[in-house]
Amino acid sequence: MPFPRHLNAPLLALVLLCAALAAPVPRALAQAQPDHPDADAARAEKLYRAGDMKGAAKSFRAALKRRKDDTALWVALAYALIHRGELGDARKALETALRLDPNRATAHAGLAFMHLLAGRVVRAAESARRAVEIEPRNIDARYVLGRVYLAEGAWLKALAEADSIIKLDARTANAYLLRAEAMMGLYERANALLSDERR
Repeated sequence: MPFPRHLNAPLLALVLLCAALAAPVPRALAQAQPDHPDADAARAEKLYRAGDMKGAAKSFRAALKRRKDDTALWVALAYALIHRGELGDARKALETALRLDPNRATAHAGLAFMHLLAGRVVRAAESARRAVEIEPRNIDARYVLGRVYLAEGAWLKALAEADSIIKLDARTANAYLLRAEAMMGLYERANALLSDERR
């Protein structure tokens, strides 16, 4: 199956990170006390948002030395590593997160994205479906599912995922791209059927 043409990896990784950090770090406390356990996590989040993935990954790793069982930090580290192209380490971080919490939807969504990047469409769909099963409003997993459907040529299913994302958050730009690609697929399929009938 062909790899999706317009997969916006950095944007999706940023969206996934925001979802992963569901409990915001008490920034004022962390910044006022550099030795506070949340200081590294706060620094990592700031570096991530500034686009410094190397610094963010280093800070997430430092935070994980103090909080080894923090699933959100493992997921956030994975997304920083995805940005850096360190996909093997990102996958390991996501798998660690899932060992700690098998019901962490953001970890399943991140793993789905990794499978999609690697062209493992079936595994991407499985991980994305698991994320949606746990958290039906998980936009990231729905986006990956939509991409899977595009890769499979299941235009109506891709269109349905795009529409569900738009209903959840109309500001999600990639949902409109997904919708447009699904519509184009339907259009091309209809044209192919019409040309077959004309022969």
